[in-house]
Amino acid sequence: MAKTPAELKQKFEAGDKPTAQDFIDLIDSLLNVVGTNFPNPLSAVSAEKLTKVGDALPAILPARDGSQLTNINPAEYNVPPNMPLPSYTTATTFVLTGDWTIGSAVLAQRAFLKKRRLELTIAAVPFFTEVADAVFAAGITTVTTLNAMPSNQLTAAKVGVIRPFLNGGAVGRGTIGLGKGEDIASAATVNFDTSTGDLIDVTGTTTITAITLAEGVEKTVRFTGILTLTNGASLVLPGAANITTAAGDFAVFRGYAAGVVRCVDYVRTASPPDSAFISTLRDDANFSTAQTTLGLVVKRKTADESVTSSTVLQDDDHLTFAIAANEEWVAEFFLDFGAALNVTGVKVSVTSPSGSTLNQVAAIIQDTTTGTNVNAAHVRSTVSGTDLPFAASTLTGAASGFVHISYWVLNGATPGNITLQFAQSTSSATAVTLRKGSHMLATRVA
Repeated sequence: MAKTPAELKQKFEAGDKPTAQDFIDLIDSLLNVVGTNFPNPLSAVSAEKLTKVGDALPAILPARDGSQLTNINPAEYNVPPNMPLPSYTTATTFVLTGDWTIGSAVLAQRAFLKKRRLELTIAAVPFFTEVADAVFAAGITTVTTLNAMPSNQLTAAKVGVIRPFLNGGAVGRGTIGLGKGEDIASAATVNFDTSTGDLIDVTGTTTITAITLAEGVEKTVRFTGILTLTNGASLVLPGAANITTAAGDFAVFRGYAAGVVRCVDYVRTASPPDSAFISTLRDDANFSTAQTTLGLVVKRKTADESVTSSTVLQDDDHLTFAIAANEEWVAEFFLDFGAALNVTGVKVSVTSPSGSTLNQVAAIIQDTTTGTNVNAAHVRSTVSGTDLPFAASTLTGAASGFVHISYWVLNGATPGNITLQFAQSTSSATAVTLRKGSHMLATRVA
């Protein structure tokens, strides 16, 4: 049988010879979680009756409403001071007088927060759900519930004492993995606290200079278009540099004290990370510590692309990149053309947004195995989209050729794309083809 520690110690002192019964008593005195002697620290009935913070609690007490949140205090629902009684409107909405949303000017009235748990009294029976939305208009707060109420006999409402994480609280149901929230349109200041999810799509192209995000809260954001994130005192970006987004780019933002929001990660969908992640570049000549802000783009053609019977320049399907207002870039294009340049010739160009200043120089070297003239030739232009032609008559006997374009652009106030174009120099039913593997390197320098 079980013994006290003092009794057991007397059987196992120096020089003692414990008997088989002594060992049985020792074993019986130990707790065994798979046996029958592990006590239930608190029954379900007594747990329901606990109402005070000071009452003794077991280490883990499941929430009474069946959610996955572990209670800190079983008396987890209350009625904010002076809150009026609710009135049923639909199966998933009720109303009450005054502003009881997160936007209320009275701090104590910011009661109905998205994801906050609710205890509603319906036909004298508790009904548990959570706030799906709360809107204040014309002196009335309309609360939308996550679950439909079983009847219209709503007589009382209480809110969870634990604030949801997305509204500045420490814990709450669904605080991890909230899922996809509503899309948010880009604006000078965007409010991520209004989103019910931890994944947000930001739409539009308006420059963002500030973000509202509660301290300690983190949001993952996908951008659906080209816009500028402006680094500043309240929106801190990697490397203290502005970022030009592209469709599909992802960023992770985290709220800090005093309204500061930091971008803690940025991933480009189609190219290496922005220059903001290159903290320092050193000059080989003097090993100086001068910093330079760069954006790096490397792209290749993943398939052949051809033009037949046309001398009109067309956009290449692969070799293009985004440029924001007032950015300065340099780029090089390495292009493998064929397969009958002595018949079709080839012409190229690079387009840029309206108002940009640029210089583009193209050179061609013929296939030395087929061409009779293997000398390089080049053409130059300072106008976006201007033909840089290599006539078929100058490519005697050449089946293929290598074209290199050196490109510089200083953009104006209009964001857009830098795009390679090509066409036949002489219209022919024989196609001119820009081959798979042709590629470009682009670097932002200012």
